[in-house]
Amino acid sequence: MRLPKFGYDTGMNAQDFIIETLKPEQFAQAQAFYALMDYDYPISPDSRVVVARQGTHIYAVVRISPEEGVDVLRGFMVHPDAQRQGLGTLMLRELETSMGVLTCYCLPHSWLDGFYSQIGFETIPANQLPPGLYRRWQNLKDGPFPHVIAMRRPAKGEDTK
Repeated sequence: MRLPKFGYDTGMNAQDFIIETLKPEQFAQAQAFYALMDYDYPISPDSRVVVARQGTHIYAVVRISPEEGVDVLRGFMVHPDAQRQGLGTLMLRELETSMGVLTCYCLPHSWLDGFYSQIGFETIPANQLPPGLYRRWQNLKDGPFPHVIAMRRPAKGEDTK
């Protein structure tokens, strides 16, 4: 199934989308979008999932999942037809409102460090990741994504100096 095209040719921009946090009973919608994007990692029921939709079509998904006593931002996927229009930034802002008080990590491509720093993520040495996340980083770095970096958003009230 191919998502319908949209973008500059139709005059649409990020403000034309509804950004919402899904309830667990709606996660199958986000999982279906992930499948279209060839991203096969299941959404855990305790995740917080934010989507961008237009009508019944989802064009972007991101989630925060608890792992090893911390939050992990993962699975940020934007349909290619919706990229570079500010949609990701709007979603990031929405996600920030639902972030908990725990430290949050993410493993983005290096060119996305400025994007994630908009909501307080900082690049860190990978050896500061929790053990399981460090193994994931190592597998990504040694495998298909050699430009992956480690980022951390401190817990609310945590002194980072």
